[in-house]
Amino acid sequence: MKKINILFLIMLLLISLISCQRGLTRLETDQIKDGKYDSEYPRLPASEYLEELADAVKLVSILTFYESYDFKFESKITKENLSKEVIKNEAIVRYNFERPSTGSATVIYQLRNKVALLTCAHIINFPDTVFIYYEDEFGIKTKFIRNVSFKVRQNNNLIDLPQLRDFDVLAMNSDMDIALIGKDLETRGTHSINKVITRSSMDLIPLLKYPVGAAKELNWGSFVFLIGYPRAKKMISTAIVSSPNYDREYSFLIDASLQRGMSGGLVVAIRDGIPNFEIVGMTNAVSAETEYFLQPDRKYESSEWDINRPYTGNIYATSYKSIFYGITYAISIEKIQRFVEENKDVLKSKGYYSEYFFQY
Repeated sequence: MKKINILFLIMLLLISLISCQRGLTRLETDQIKDGKYDSEYPRLPASEYLEELADAVKLVSILTFYESYDFKFESKITKENLSKEVIKNEAIVRYNFERPSTGSATVIYQLRNKVALLTCAHIINFPDTVFIYYEDEFGIKTKFIRNVSFKVRQNNNLIDLPQLRDFDVLAMNSDMDIALIGKDLETRGTHSINKVITRSSMDLIPLLKYPVGAAKELNWGSFVFLIGYPRAKKMISTAIVSSPNYDREYSFLIDASLQRGMSGGLVVAIRDGIPNFEIVGMTNAVSAETEYFLQPDRKYESSEWDINRPYTGNIYATSYKSIFYGITYAISIEKIQRFVEENKDVLKSKGYYSEYFFQY
């Protein structure tokens, strides 16, 4: 009798364990289907789909060259009297320098021989002319030029797409911080091999093949993936949405740490589980403030013992941007679509058809 009771208890225990295991399995695999963007970490493997998304995101590298001239205050050079002759006779120093910039861009258009990518305007937009003015004894800027710099050339490259080297800026709006870049890969020659090279080049350019979503439907705590090139390294990271729809353009904040090179990065959300990725925006800015401080002459070489000795050399003012990591701004997909619509005539004039953007 005791043996029967013991066996009965063992069977009940096994049944309970199996039921608990089945319950855990259901909790791990079931997905709430509510038509909303998910706010929980994906419960199914996502690597295959994320790799496909990442293939469409490319590294933008810009190098801008400037020719710069310094003038004495006594020369009284202004924008009105500045000329080539004045520069030749009055410039006391002439030198060249470069301004680099990196960011991320996503292939959103591929039709016939033309390719277009989405990125941020501030990555590629460098002024043609830069003026620096003298200040008076009260620190107020005067009209007299201390330095003028002229842009000589700008090299636009996509590092892992050599066929798009020296790409064109198709459309740009600095206020919206959105730009479309691209290139016509059609070979100008008539030999048949040229067509083969062009077709091969197009096949090597992966197009973003996921649908456009709606940033206005994001909620507090919506879960998103970011894809871009922080510090020129391709990375995928996760973030949580805050302040959804904080303006009329459906912009939103995410808690990702935006590093240099991540501007223009793709933001995707998941609606009702893997693999339902949707494009909801693009990262473009981080919260920061500029701090100013004084530093010695760059030629000055010091040791750890020099801190006890008064410095008597030249002192220069410099600035440093202090970044508040974890507060990142994102441009909504609705704003991006409006930008494309507003520039459709410009795009069509260049042979790009706006209705095919974000289509595959």
